Amino acid sequence: RVDALRHLRATLLDRENDPYLRGPEQLALLPPDIVDAMARYAAEDAAPARRTLRSIPRVRGIISEKAFRERFMDANEPCVVEGVGIDWGLRRFVDAAGAPDVAALARAFGDADVPVVDASTKKATTMPLRRFAEIWTESMIDGTPRYYLKDWHFRLDGLGALAPVPDVFADDWLSGSRDMDYHFLYLGRAGTMTRLHCDVINSFSWSTNVCGVKRWRFLPADETPLLRDVFQEMTADAFGVSSLEFPRRGLARPIEVLQAPGDAIFVPSGWYHEVENVSSALSINCNWINASNCFWAPMRLVNNETVAKGEVSTAHFLRKVAARVVRAARGWVEAAPRDLAAAGAV
Repeated sequence: RVDALRHLRATLLDRENDPYLRGPEQLALLPPDIVDAMARYAAEDAAPARRTLRSIPRVRGIISEKAFRERFMDANEPCVVEGVGIDWGLRRFVDAAGAPDVAALARAFGDADVPVVDASTKKATTMPLRRFAEIWTESMIDGTPRYYLKDWHFRLDGLGALAPVPDVFADDWLSGSRDMDYHFLYLGRAGTMTRLHCDVINSFSWSTNVCGVKRWRFLPADETPLLRDVFQEMTADAFGVSSLEFPRRGLARPIEVLQAPGDAIFVPSGWYHEVENVSSALSINCNWINASNCFWAPMRLVNNETVAKGEVSTAHFLRKVAARVVRAARGWVEAAPRDLAAAGAV
């Protein structure tokens, strides 16, 4: 079986640069004995156990940082925190109907360069916010919204005071200086979405809706193997039916939750998720690492020599962890012994 699968892998690698073949067509051209080997491989490996409770708890009212850490961060479990961002300065860019006031945002910060994804090409480009406001309503032929403003480092443009970090998410070892900022602004019309993915270096993330409604679909971290391909290497970028390439994907039953204005979603490490804007939405997102999840990061770090945009190198991550230890030693931040122990172990 191992020899057959190695041959299959070599065959696919040989054909991956063929401009005339797509993935399903490549698989269809494989010899029958190789296809049989793949089928046996998929059938023999047991699927992971799946949890029976398929819902996400909501946190209403005030919760202490300690209680939030113990209940959700240490347990690596998601939740929805209600009543977040209702006093943010960004609220002034919401119109009377509860929709993003894109024109007002452009009048205030029109010269800022923002990253925009074009759904017609699947590529990101950079343009002034003023230009994005002009094309905000454009759609493709099928009516799908064409443009989605994603991953704007708004704090680096001086807008951080408009969306301060909530206290329960403040224990952040990753961001805080201009060399590495993982606070983002998202602005998209109904129908725009972020495909199925796991966050950078298996970080935590939080996402707060300033206005609009989003639909989130999660898969628990321990059920990730259901999304893997036959080699357990690549991961599907969408939920769907099982196939020869992704033989267990159809068993992945996502946990769905609707996010209303003022809701903050806490996404644990390793939880795959996809997000769709049910209505036009303005939101703030952040990725972060602390003692609760720092051991998730090393498996997703890259070598210093091969680091690309959007990735985190091992050296840079270790500098961030070391900086946390230094700040604690000098008394600049309160650090529990567990924080220092975790940092030292990393």
